[in-house]
Amino acid sequence: MKTTIRRGALAALMLSASTLWAGNLPEVTVPTDVATIQEAVDIAAEGGTITVLAGVYQETLTISTPGLTLNSEGAILDAEYTGDGVTIQSDGVTLHGFTILNGRRGIVVRHADLSVPTPLVEISIDENIVRTTLKAGIDVFEAEVRITNNVVEGSRETAISVEIEDALLTSLVAGNSVRLGEQSGLQVSGAVDPVVEQNTVSSCGGTGIFVRSASNFLSEARMLNNVVENCRSDGILLDVPEGSAEVLSNRSSANGGIGLLVSADAPSVLRGNITERNSFGMGVTGSFSVSRCRSMDNLNMGFDLVVTNGLQGEFSNNVSHGNGTDGVFAVAFGDLLIRNNRIFENLQDGVKVGYCEAGTALENNQIRQNGHQGISNDGQDLNLIGNTVKDNGVGLGPDIAGMGLGAGTIALFVGNLFDTGGIDTPDRL
Repeated sequence: MKTTIRRGALAALMLSASTLWAGNLPEVTVPTDVATIQEAVDIAAEGGTITVLAGVYQETLTISTPGLTLNSEGAILDAEYTGDGVTIQSDGVTLHGFTILNGRRGIVVRHADLSVPTPLVEISIDENIVRTTLKAGIDVFEAEVRITNNVVEGSRETAISVEIEDALLTSLVAGNSVRLGEQSGLQVSGAVDPVVEQNTVSSCGGTGIFVRSASNFLSEARMLNNVVENCRSDGILLDVPEGSAEVLSNRSSANGGIGLLVSADAPSVLRGNITERNSFGMGVTGSFSVSRCRSMDNLNMGFDLVVTNGLQGEFSNNVSHGNGTDGVFAVAFGDLLIRNNRIFENLQDGVKVGYCEAGTALENNQIRQNGHQGISNDGQDLNLIGNTVKDNGVGLGPDIAGMGLGAGTIALFVGNLFDTGGIDTPDRL
């Protein structure tokens, strides 16, 4: 005998079941067990798993049960601009594999009551697609998160935003793709030991990636293998008020501001980074080691080096080529060593020393075919050792010049090769 259950009766049965099972089920499947994702969240046990089958779900979702894992098998959640797509309000939640459309914000992580002093922890947002949000694509406040392998497109505010105000929390933002946002691409503020790696950000209306670590905790920030291109403002900005930075193998291209800027008060390592076709190339402030980086074809200077507060900086084995002003501009309120670099075909000076104190040296650099001076010195007691300074400033004077109304002085001049003209005044030796 064939049994038929009418639609209304089925819905009544499912509602009855959801009331009976509330908070008890370790595993729930949508729409097999219940019709909506929110119903599944409401009946799932703490630490439970929800599987959402392929289909379009026209709803918004709030997760307040700790430890839930939500896995999508092709599910599309369409918020229809009625609110935020998914709101996570509990610890230990994993959201994986969803496509989230048309939310005020796509994914939000924060306590329901913002006065709660304890931050959320162990949140994982992985392999989701977030599109066409009125505000942020992924918005995190006071939570420890892993945001990995997501795609965020068409956000009207910052595509991925992590904000931590006063808590000892880390953040991992890795493998995400952000494009076509009206404001910034990716922003992490206030995290301890933030890691931002292997993200791609393109065609955003603001800064591509901005990271500022905690100002009240010692921190080590890591920025690795990111690609930022065609953003209206700066490419990559990293500020570490208390601690150091490791910035490796990033590429920043065709952005409207500076390609890469790093500021830290403890020794930072920049290696293998590339800035090209930005308004400005690459800048670093504080104490640093910059090596094997390339800055090419930027509208203004290639590298901007600033050693602060009696600290130390080293700039070695880098390439500055084809930039619109100086190849390297340096200011040293401490010790700075510039050595073994190739600096050529920049439109103005090869190396311009704006200010330096005793202990700053240029050693074994190849400085060729720059439009103005090979080395322009406005610093004190600059040491020049073993540099090759050739074919610079055709018709514009000597290759090595003391600039600034006599302010520039040279303490040591040994083993340099330079064109006729040399140093403009012998009493500077």
